[in-house]
Amino acid sequence: YRDWMFTDAKRKRDIPVRVYLPVSTKPAPVILFSHGLGGSRSNNGYLGNHWAKRGYVVVHVQHPGSDDGVWKNTPSTQIRQVMAKAANAENFTLRTQDIAATLDQITAWSGAKDHLLFGRLDMTHVGMSGHSFGAVTTQAVSGQTACDRFADQSGGYVQPFGSA
Repeated sequence: YRDWMFTDAKRKRDIPVRVYLPVSTKPAPVILFSHGLGGSRSNNGYLGNHWAKRGYVVVHVQHPGSDDGVWKNTPSTQIRQVMAKAANAENFTLRTQDIAATLDQITAWSGAKDHLLFGRLDMTHVGMSGHSFGAVTTQAVSGQTACDRFADQSGGYVQPFGSA
């Protein structure tokens, strides 16, 4: 894998990414991966490796403000509170904007002759995955407009939103 950081100039926001590359240098489909709350671009590397071995370029996006910087160097008695505070609408919006900025950036890198990603991305075939808060980010940028039920851990269902 390769680690890079780019700046989204519109928001003056630095976004770290980790890119897993397939062996082939031909244009490959792209998978974006969004980490969960308190995670980073280094989380779920086994997925990046797995997908890259199957021919995908995999881009793990790190979301400042809801990444591991939230809890690192925080006393263990306060981690729950700082994590809960970071799980907010502002960070959710920033995450979706991070994905749009990442798509723009990797498209630019794919067209830059001096970049390792030059000519290696098939931007007509892009997918996304995520863990936890990253899964919510994935649903949002993929166009999910509503969710009226969630499966609980035991396989049952909770009440639809607003019905309790």
